[in-house]
Amino acid sequence: MNDLIFDTPLWLLGLLVIVGAALWWSGNNRQDKTLKRVGLAVFLVGVLVGVVSYLVDTDKERAARQTRQIVSAVERRDWEGFGKLLDPRTHVMIYNNREDIVAGAKITADVIGLKSLHITGMDVEQKDTVINVDFKVLSDQERSMGRPIITSWRFIYQNFGNGWKLDSIEPLKSDEVNPEQIRANLQRVR
Repeated sequence: MNDLIFDTPLWLLGLLVIVGAALWWSGNNRQDKTLKRVGLAVFLVGVLVGVVSYLVDTDKERAARQTRQIVSAVERRDWEGFGKLLDPRTHVMIYNNREDIVAGAKITADVIGLKSLHITGMDVEQKDTVINVDFKVLSDQERSMGRPIITSWRFIYQNFGNGWKLDSIEPLKSDEVNPEQIRANLQRVR
């Protein structure tokens, strides 16, 4: 129910506004005050739900936004900003904490010659205290010999009672790259 109020699909907002306007129009043409009021009420509910949906960010929307910010920070090679977006206990494959992830990402980006990153698709799913953000990234690298590579990732956000934190990052199998190939390209730190 929260998703319908705070993350309302555009089709539902459009439906409420169109139905409300049509009811009001019909009531106005028939000189039916009740139908006009019902139409106006439905129209205003659509507008109100749209405003609330726009102003209030759900946990899923915040997780998706943070995921986009993390990818953007890596693309810009903003390692300080990247580190601030990670929880100190975030882990990914061979890296067990934020410092190792930042250092490893920095070295790996240089080694593969990372040029750009673009998220091409994202699916966000929440179950109780876990939010999974699955997404695909199109990356342009010097190592790929002029051909972009698509990789798939899962960011797992957990809420342990003190807010949502990025707990782990997992590479997923894609059509082009599997997790073992990603692990082979990660650079060890220390």
